[in-house]
Amino acid sequence: MKTPNSVGKIAEGGIRLQGKYKVDAEGQPLVSVITAVYNGAEFLEDTINSVLGQKYSNVEYIVIDGGSTDATLSIIRKYEHAIDYWVSEPDGGVYAAMNKGISLASGSWIGLINSDDRYTKDAIEIVAGVAKDGAADIVCGDLDIVSRQEGAFIARRSANYLKLPFGMYVNHPASFVRSAVYRSVASYDSSLRIAADYKFFLTAFVSKVRFCNVSACLAVMRDGGLSIKHEQLTKQEERSVRKEVLPYALYLLVVLIKKIRRRG
Repeated sequence: MKTPNSVGKIAEGGIRLQGKYKVDAEGQPLVSVITAVYNGAEFLEDTINSVLGQKYSNVEYIVIDGGSTDATLSIIRKYEHAIDYWVSEPDGGVYAAMNKGISLASGSWIGLINSDDRYTKDAIEIVAGVAKDGAADIVCGDLDIVSRQEGAFIARRSANYLKLPFGMYVNHPASFVRSAVYRSVASYDSSLRIAADYKFFLTAFVSKVRFCNVSACLAVMRDGGLSIKHEQLTKQEERSVRKEVLPYALYLLVVLIKKIRRRG
């Protein structure tokens, strides 16, 4: 499968165009990984290598580029012998690109890793182990935050999906979702600039999708992302999401608890 030809399409490639497709294997579910990128040449190669260097072997990799004007395409082409599918064309932003990648994915599980983040080496192997048990539909791991340029460790952020009514307490780059959840529950709301991932996870939580926290670091994120740069907008969008998604009684309870915490 590839994206339809359009006036805006710049280029596409990958081993799918040679007729090579990956599928679930016995004891090895296919895990699709999607990277959405736009002018991300500075760190993209690290991201790609972290996917291609996974211990787990049954991985499908899809790269969605929004029409970059820097060296992004050159880096993608360098690795297209190992990328299952990539396309470069204008899109509606990072969440629209994620939705596009999900629609192209063949795996029974999907991970989304940004172009300035990277996976730890055994991340997908850990997730695949949980997936085989069949007891969860979303696996949430811990995330290490490092300085943007030097890569120095800053903090570890643990996942706790039970706190989702209060905020984004799962780590998107360190989370993997059964593909059926995207088809049956929700996709990413591309009208939101920052909190579409929070809306997706909160919707899944309210819909009683089965979550699982794993106490292992699955991804590394550089600081300085949108949610940090635009803290006020992040808070505004998260409040709006809670009001829209949570049952009204639970929403009022969350608001009350937050007020009490601020006063305390």
